[in-house]
Amino acid sequence: MSSFLSSLRAPAPLSHSTDVDHPLPGYDDRQWGGNGSYSSLPYLIREMVAEWRAPADTNFETARMYRPAPLPLPAPPKSIKSTTCSSCSLTPTSLLCTLCLTPICSPCSSPTPLPAYGVPSPRPVCPRCAASLSQVHLTELSRWRSCRVRDFLSSSLTPYFLLPTDPPAAKLRRLLTAALTFVSALPLPLAVTASTLRALQQHGLSGLAALLLLPDLRSSFALLLSVTNLSQSRDLVRVFKAFYYAIVRQKIERHADNGREWREHNPGLLERADRVVRGEEYARPTKEETLRSFLHYAPIALSHIYSPTLTSLQLSLASHGYALLFASPDFASKKERKCRPGYALCVSRELKTAVVVVRGTRGVGDVVTDLKCQVVPLNVTYSDSEAGNAAHQPPPKDAQGNPNQSPSDEPPPPVTADTGGGHGLEGMVLSAQWLVSEVSPALTRLQSAGYRARFTGHSLGAGVAALASVYYNRSRPSSSARCYGFGTPSCVTPDVAAECEGYVHSLVLGDDVVTRVTHRSVRRCANGLRSAREDKWVGDQFGADVREFGRRVGSVWEPRVREVEKVGGGEEGEGGGEDQGGGRAELEEEQKEEQEEEDDDDDAFVSVPESSLPYTQIPGTVHHMYPHRSLYRCSIVPRAFPALQEILLSETMVEDHGTRKYYECLQECQAADPDGGANWEPFDSRDSCAVCMCKFSWASTSGSEAQEVRDKLYCWGCGRLVCGPCSKGKRVLAEWGGRGERR
Repeated sequence: MSSFLSSLRAPAPLSHSTDVDHPLPGYDDRQWGGNGSYSSLPYLIREMVAEWRAPADTNFETARMYRPAPLPLPAPPKSIKSTTCSSCSLTPTSLLCTLCLTPICSPCSSPTPLPAYGVPSPRPVCPRCAASLSQVHLTELSRWRSCRVRDFLSSSLTPYFLLPTDPPAAKLRRLLTAALTFVSALPLPLAVTASTLRALQQHGLSGLAALLLLPDLRSSFALLLSVTNLSQSRDLVRVFKAFYYAIVRQKIERHADNGREWREHNPGLLERADRVVRGEEYARPTKEETLRSFLHYAPIALSHIYSPTLTSLQLSLASHGYALLFASPDFASKKERKCRPGYALCVSRELKTAVVVVRGTRGVGDVVTDLKCQVVPLNVTYSDSEAGNAAHQPPPKDAQGNPNQSPSDEPPPPVTADTGGGHGLEGMVLSAQWLVSEVSPALTRLQSAGYRARFTGHSLGAGVAALASVYYNRSRPSSSARCYGFGTPSCVTPDVAAECEGYVHSLVLGDDVVTRVTHRSVRRCANGLRSAREDKWVGDQFGADVREFGRRVGSVWEPRVREVEKVGGGEEGEGGGEDQGGGRAELEEEQKEEQEEEDDDDDAFVSVPESSLPYTQIPGTVHHMYPHRSLYRCSIVPRAFPALQEILLSETMVEDHGTRKYYECLQECQAADPDGGANWEPFDSRDSCAVCMCKFSWASTSGSEAQEVRDKLYCWGCGRLVCGPCSKGKRVLAEWGGRGERR
């Protein structure tokens, strides 16, 4: 392992000569570029820069209408004799390398697509040819990006485009989509089948998981299930029971004092003075200038970067005043590689700003990146990061062996070896190292032309963008690159989080679970669920809900009606009835069996001390958006803010991570009337709905105390407690500066 920042070097300028360790068919090292020789760049990419176009492609409008003829491949022999592998010299094989026809065994071969040779599907390639392909591709890609920066600065940037073709596969996809849309409108069994096929079409087998749990709870429940190490069906029931009633408990605690959250985010003068004396941070309102910056980058990070194709991304960015220079190689692919999140570099000529926007979790590769949660040092390059780039390649040499420099493309200044220290989550560290090696040459050149460097992203993208800005500023102390992250995970150790406080701004919305997931918070949450399983209140509420469910099944879900006279009676909600004794006896017997099994589990459970687990924080300056008096407000909070150190089990813990809600609440924080909004009445001030005067749970299956709490809802317009059927409508509270629809 070597120092990462010291390994970055200035990229080679555009040249017409490069060294290839192993010759490739059709490749001419004396004539490099788009003049009929080998090129690893796709045709659409080549046509966007003049140096890569074929000699006949002088007219861009005609050149984009056809594809070049593929380069010829060597013809394999008619009969292949079994011989030993040329790479390992051990395994007998009859397989030949597609490019050089040398014998190669299957374990030593690298299946590689060869689009330049007209072979889009992977073919076996020997290690030497694979290394040469990678070397040429990285070198060409780096120089192509350098040309894109040059063309932008000279106002001659060619936009991304699509070929006017309609292959059979596209027609088949349209027919399948139309068929699924039609079947979805048919009766229930066929509609369920259509939903299953649609999930398979879009997400593969993993998409079927979306049909098993409610959308609001499936992600958080899967997370909590993984940390409890439970797999038996009875264990699943226990965890779900603990999770379900823990949400109820959290709701009771939160609304016991509706003004507490406001006081925590806006401490009084005496408390602030006391914290200053003790050298501690205190919460304070976010500045208007910072909110405007967040709002400026929000459409790019929360919407545009999730575009399905590069052309649609280009159009979205253009509507925001930005030009797309280039994006990650696998941006439009559904097969993302691990530690290779999608990104794009866009530039605004009017604002003189270059923005690197990183996409959040989208595919399986991004999920693998999220799961690489070991804490590793920042100042080393790991061999498995595959962060090699043309920026690591030595510059090409001329015939005399001297580095070839082009006067039209001066390289950016070399990177210093100021590595710094600190630790971060492995997946995001590897992704940030790769991202910096991809964009640093172009960013450096744009900064030398007077442009500001900015990083932004959402979720996984926000964590990678924050770490990339740390790497970039450490290597260039005078760069002043800033980062604006939305839903930034706790991905760095406290020393790194404090280091980037001046240039990284992290925005957290409400109970967003992703920002709070750390090794320690997950452990505390898991221990809390284990203790909740033994809580007598949880057992009583679960028993009441089970009995009510049995009665409802027996009545074939007889429709409920409002009965005002039964308000406060509680006979039905308390589990009264003819069969109460028998049902309670069976329930007590079942709880006794569960308690015995739980005791056995506790004996086998080995608790790891929390102090031995890594401690990570949200990087930079943390801005927390929270609701108060029916409107969202925003305050700067300490990184060790208590509400951000625990996973808050609530009904909105997953919803608060959504991109649309982030944008709406951010707009609301800027436009909200400081004195506007409705005062919410105390949570225990009513036993019945303020509108219909019935029990809150009159329309629910159960009438238990827990169900009453779940059905107690606040009207955001007047602050009173109402039931679900009386508060189905939603509207925007525009009179107070609200932006999102509220109940």
